[in-house]
Amino acid sequence: MSVLTEASVLEALKTVNDPELHKDLVSLGMVENIRLDGAKVAVKINLTTPACPLKGQIEGDVRAAISKIGAAQVEVQFGAHWTPERRQ
Repeated sequence: MSVLTEASVLEALKTVNDPELHKDLVSLGMVENIRLDGAKVAVKINLTTPACPLKGQIEGDVRAAISKIGAAQVEVQFGAHWTPERRQ
C-alpha cells in the first residue's frame, strides 16, 4: 500500500465531479482542507448550497475515491457556502 499524501488525495478528488456543475471538486475549488493521520483521511468540502440535495452522492463519491488510494477511514465534512470565485 502506498503512503497517502495531500497530493494523492487531491488527485483522487479530481475524479469526483459535482453532479450539477459537471466539473471536478478540485478545479471548482470546493476542497477546503485535507488532514492525514496514517491511513485516515479527513476532508472538508464546500457545497454550492448548505441544503444541497446531492450532498449524499458527493459524500459517497468522495469516500469511494479516497478509499481507492488506500485510506482505511475517510471522514467527510461539509463547510461554508461555495461560490464560483473559489475556482482555481
